[in-house]
Amino acid sequence: MYFYNKFNRVLKYIIFENLQKIDICLLSFKKLAFRSSIVQIGNVALGGKNPVRIQSMTTTNTMDTTATVEQVISLAEAGCDCVRITTQNIKEADNLKNIKNELRKAGVDIPLIADVHFNPKVAEVAAHFVEKVRINPGNYVDKPEAGSSNSFQDNDYEVNRIAKKLIPLLSICKQCGTAIRIGANHGSLSGRILFKYGNTARGMVESIMEFVQVCHKNDFHNLVLSIKASNVVTMIEANMLLVERLSEAGLSYPIHLGVTEAGCNEEGRIKSAAGIGYLLAHGIGDTIRVSLTEDPIEEIPVALKLVEFFGKRENVIKEISPEIINFPKSKFFVVPPVVITSGYSSFSDLSVEKQHMTYVKPTKTCHSERSEARLPNWQESKDVENKLFRYPSLRSRMTAACRLGRKNEVSQNSKCTVEQHIFNEELFYVSKFNYTGLSYDDLIMKAAVEATVTILNQNVDGIWIENSGATSSDNLAKLALNILQVLGLRITKTEYIACPTCGRSSINVIQQLEEVKKQTSHLPGLKIAVMGCAVNGPGEMAGSHYGFVGVGKGEVHIYKRNEIILKNVPQEMATDELINIIKKNGDWKEK
Repeated sequence: MYFYNKFNRVLKYIIFENLQKIDICLLSFKKLAFRSSIVQIGNVALGGKNPVRIQSMTTTNTMDTTATVEQVISLAEAGCDCVRITTQNIKEADNLKNIKNELRKAGVDIPLIADVHFNPKVAEVAAHFVEKVRINPGNYVDKPEAGSSNSFQDNDYEVNRIAKKLIPLLSICKQCGTAIRIGANHGSLSGRILFKYGNTARGMVESIMEFVQVCHKNDFHNLVLSIKASNVVTMIEANMLLVERLSEAGLSYPIHLGVTEAGCNEEGRIKSAAGIGYLLAHGIGDTIRVSLTEDPIEEIPVALKLVEFFGKRENVIKEISPEIINFPKSKFFVVPPVVITSGYSSFSDLSVEKQHMTYVKPTKTCHSERSEARLPNWQESKDVENKLFRYPSLRSRMTAACRLGRKNEVSQNSKCTVEQHIFNEELFYVSKFNYTGLSYDDLIMKAAVEATVTILNQNVDGIWIENSGATSSDNLAKLALNILQVLGLRITKTEYIACPTCGRSSINVIQQLEEVKKQTSHLPGLKIAVMGCAVNGPGEMAGSHYGFVGVGKGEVHIYKRNEIILKNVPQEMATDELINIIKKNGDWKEK
């Protein structure tokens, strides 16, 4: 239990707006000994010292052979190493053969992955035609419904029941040379796992390991494992625990990384980078998918950048070394984590956040002595050289940096040592990330990952991002706030959970998300979900305040938390009905 015990010894709790406690790692991990085995996916070798492989998923109707083939080719040309295709029934499984034949005629031999839920027979058919089959332990055997203690037998009985359903697929995959991805999602755990472990990181890992146990006993090792969640911290914790469990068992299957339902635009990229990049930087991950609610082609450049910056197949966190700066709290009168930016501009795009801001002017060299400073108001802030943004804290941060071995480290811009910071509550400890001339797309990737590594692995009171000569102070402030938002540390805007659209979607998720954001982006603190189908939709809805899930062609169920409020609402009416429900529950504010 080396990694997980070490993880838990330094757990600090972060309380999200739903009052659910989530474990968060606050220790710099030693170099991980985990090195995955190699699994062959068609002509692509995955794991070991091979490059981190990039994949995405088609959004077409799988029965539309021409459209699916065209999209697969586009994804391959964009840089995909493998492409996943929705496979919902036997007809779609059979049509995978036609899709593959057309691709081979076009000279494209990219490996195909059948994405199967609910029906083992569909997986068995698909395994004859594709290079890999994805199955979800949350719905492959058990129904994704809540149960009671009387609903389930002892563990051996339940594992034997899994084996009965899984062994036929293992036999076919052995014969055909087909790999299997066992992929658990936070939103689609079985009722049995939910009853035993709750909708937790451990629940996802236990769900995976039951299937791994069956595969191992039946001498099937052509496996890839994945655990995904829309919550970045939960996704990180689950994957660290999975590595620990595999190491304990002497196993080393390749790991697929992704933050599911990440959403779109900058927020979706930051969320994906924070989760995937954190693990890549620790040497974990063999293949990745960036799940954006956009055209799947848009996922590929983001994935390529993550691999370029952090996919070295080794622990690179020692290379992440922000400048250390101490500030006296007497200058700020705030609760960390704080965001600091330099320079002044109009803040024209930050009007929603203005009411939460406090501005101060810290000195360039900070001393530990108390220094009186008058706090400037909004009108006076035009002359303030440096600004600090204050938002209501969602947790009380502990000051246990002494556990991190930084006692004698000296700040470059301060006469105060970190040892003084540990025992002197008058100081803020801020990590400053200095970049020069990065494009904004590159800045998002680097800053999101490096700030996340620093925030989760160390005792950090604030972050300061600079990109000399390339990015305005306004954009740097918003970027820093977005990073804190996806980690649950500062909620300054409405948060959206939205699935990457695929062949299972019964609504236009991209269009619907855009419409919802236009109408609700002025409601900081609310979490709203837009989900395309019932696979992960209802489960992920439980972590949101409001949202809807596609249930039929062009129709949705509208939820408050995990409770269905309205059923079978036409898509064109969904946003208005959602807003009405938010208003009725007193969570609406006028723009």
